[in-house]
Amino acid sequence: MGKNPRPSNILFIANTATLQHTLPDLLGVEPHQLLYNDTSSACMVLFDSMHDATRIFEQVNGLVVEGVRLYVTYAAPKNHQTGQLQIGPENEDIAASENVQVAGLELILDYISVEEEQLLLHDIDSQTGLSKSKRKIHYGEAYYKKKGKSGPDIPHFVQPLLNRVGNGVDQVSFDYYAPGFGSKTEMFNHNSWGDTVAILSLASGIVLYLSDRKGNGSKNIYVPPRSLLVLKDEARYSWALGVIRRDVDYIHGESVLRETRISLTFRIVNLNKRCFCDYPEVCNGNRTPDSIPFKNAEGLEAKEIEKMYVHGIYDEIAEHWDATRHTPWKQVQEFLESQPENILIADVGCGNGKYLSLLPKSMMIGCDISANLIKICRDKGHEVYVCDAKHVPYRENVFDLAISIAVMHHIACEDDRIKILSELLRIVKPGGEVLVCAWALEQELHSKRRFEEQDVIVPWNFNSKFGDGKKEVYHRYCHVYREGELESLWEQIPGADIVNQFYDCSNWCVHVRKQ
Repeated sequence: MGKNPRPSNILFIANTATLQHTLPDLLGVEPHQLLYNDTSSACMVLFDSMHDATRIFEQVNGLVVEGVRLYVTYAAPKNHQTGQLQIGPENEDIAASENVQVAGLELILDYISVEEEQLLLHDIDSQTGLSKSKRKIHYGEAYYKKKGKSGPDIPHFVQPLLNRVGNGVDQVSFDYYAPGFGSKTEMFNHNSWGDTVAILSLASGIVLYLSDRKGNGSKNIYVPPRSLLVLKDEARYSWALGVIRRDVDYIHGESVLRETRISLTFRIVNLNKRCFCDYPEVCNGNRTPDSIPFKNAEGLEAKEIEKMYVHGIYDEIAEHWDATRHTPWKQVQEFLESQPENILIADVGCGNGKYLSLLPKSMMIGCDISANLIKICRDKGHEVYVCDAKHVPYRENVFDLAISIAVMHHIACEDDRIKILSELLRIVKPGGEVLVCAWALEQELHSKRRFEEQDVIVPWNFNSKFGDGKKEVYHRYCHVYREGELESLWEQIPGADIVNQFYDCSNWCVHVRKQ
């Protein structure tokens, strides 16, 4: 077998296929100390000391047993870069956990007790089907919703761990690692999951391979059984994690034969599917800007901005808009459904009319500046008109209620914003009510948008199936509102009493009553 490597406490023995029952007695070891390859034609044996391994090497190498000649050499893990068998207990690539310093990485030893571990292993074995033939199972509805599927709930026996690991955990992945098995070295996807990932090891320890995607080298960390490895910040977003395929790990200078390991990975699904981490140079998420600052380099007047970046665009995208805008905002729907029956309601900026059918026992009339959206509303049987919200063609003191949803953020100057609010108040009766909602600068955590400034251009990615030869991306002007800004506009309008301000679906909403 060539030049003998330098001694270690691990032996590699070839030609063992027919000798599995003989070898333990021949070598003076317990059966669990022998690790066979897939065909059992060779095995690795872990001895308690290098002295024992050297003694057996000298006795067995070249020995003929039951007509089979055994060949023996000293062994070590495969080098993860070359794939070649390492010679002797080379451990310069293996770092004990206390020597691994990565920002955001924390290893919590004995996170669960031996008794808790045994109960978990029993429940996993009896209730999940996790095995060598089914090595990965994902639990948590959110994981499957991301793919448009439904899936199994997180098992009840894991529930006590969820809050203990971290509030909001909605996905748990179970992984089965047989001795010698590994996993690809990769980062946890930035789009798919939140800021923290935690990994609980059961049944056996493992040496995990860490690689810095910024090019600052790699490290190996020994993760003992019952420990919890927590990845945050740089460790979460800049380092890749994997398990190198090998049968033996070197831990603090000792050779340790791998045993079957079960891991539970706890994550929070990132519902907005975008990443805003501080590591853009290695980010594997979607960092496409949600908006870009609006710079009026051409010196356009407000009406020109709205004509170019609002009115014409909604005529172009009307059909696509109608196909994607059909769910009422929750608190707006609740507000409308709280109104008495048989009232007259104006929806100014009604769009595709998604609110016009909510109250069948009242009369709702809609208007919008987009002729194509109004056509869609008429095709649905709604009473609608084309008009500019700054000049609503209704008599004053007529309506019991007026609403304007997602209109005000398309208005380019403060005077016109006040004009629209004044028109809404004008058309309702004394004692009548008005509800106005517009995009908020302060977006929810899971919103797909982030705004750095108040005056922005927001892209609309047009689906080509709704029209041939149209531009793929349209740019809409928006002014997003800070908390209190809509209220301050209403305070400039005589006769308006502010009843309530609330936040709904990343929008600021203000409810007023006419004096």
